[in-house]
Amino acid sequence: MACRLTAVRPHRLFALVAAGLLALVLMPATSNAAPTQTTTQVRHSTAELQTMLEKATEDFNTASVLLARSKAHEKDLRAEALQESKKVDAYSAQVSKFAASVYRGAGVDVMSSLLRTGSPQGFLDQMSMLDNLSRSQRNQLNELSTARRQLAQSQAHISDELATQATNVATLKARKAQITKDLATVQNLLPRASRSTRSAVGGTYTGPASGNALKALQTAYAQLGKPYQWGAAGPGSFDCSGLTMYAWASAGVSLPHSSRMQFSSGPHVARSALQPGDLLFFYSPIHHVAMYVGNGRMIHAPNFGENVQISPIQSGYVGAVRP
Repeated sequence: MACRLTAVRPHRLFALVAAGLLALVLMPATSNAAPTQTTTQVRHSTAELQTMLEKATEDFNTASVLLARSKAHEKDLRAEALQESKKVDAYSAQVSKFAASVYRGAGVDVMSSLLRTGSPQGFLDQMSMLDNLSRSQRNQLNELSTARRQLAQSQAHISDELATQATNVATLKARKAQITKDLATVQNLLPRASRSTRSAVGGTYTGPASGNALKALQTAYAQLGKPYQWGAAGPGSFDCSGLTMYAWASAGVSLPHSSRMQFSSGPHVARSALQPGDLLFFYSPIHHVAMYVGNGRMIHAPNFGENVQISPIQSGYVGAVRP
């Protein structure tokens, strides 16, 4: 199914936010303009743009997964069509020989013409020579003709789907590139001391998880301090669904690179029944995923300008899945 995108207008929001930020940053320091308030407001505006970027990132990830699935489906259809074509060619040769043995002369040409049409029913009704074909041979002709038409329709559908999704992916990539540029501009307005810095990389999980969850959490902890980057799935940087996909892949569990698709990747569990390793999902529509580590905390790749980190379960929680 083609991924239908909802139009957003980040430039309109950015124009308003940027204008406000510039006014705040350039405002003379007086008794009525406290620097701490200015920094807080800048951070708030930055957070709004970060949310826009993360949502666009997960839109892009979902569209990319759907595009890859469509390409795989198209490949299967092409292989099937090739096999069907070989069957038709083989049967055509057999029937032509049969027709030639019964009707000397035009039989081969007529039969070859019939087989090339892809719609033999008209010939079956009109040409008395085909009365000599057995019932099974006529049935086989019809079945092969029907199969070829269905394959042609399927291939046309897949081609249309691929074209639509390719357009969606290109649109999303351009949109995120612009949001990333805008966000970088806003972050440059922040005081240098308040900007996100890369922390020491790596950590060790020592909690009670076992089995696949233990392996996934150990892998996730080893990524602590690595930077967020949209569309990234390691090993040097991650977005939110890229981190969870990478961590669980180390345990032999395949997850799609999309928080929304990961929400459908396993059984849902109640918040009261959370176990370390469970996937936590946030916002509606879903555009953030993390891994539960226990004691009300989670490990995740938060957003642009931040690093993989452990934090309390954030607001916006909508559910959990156990891979």
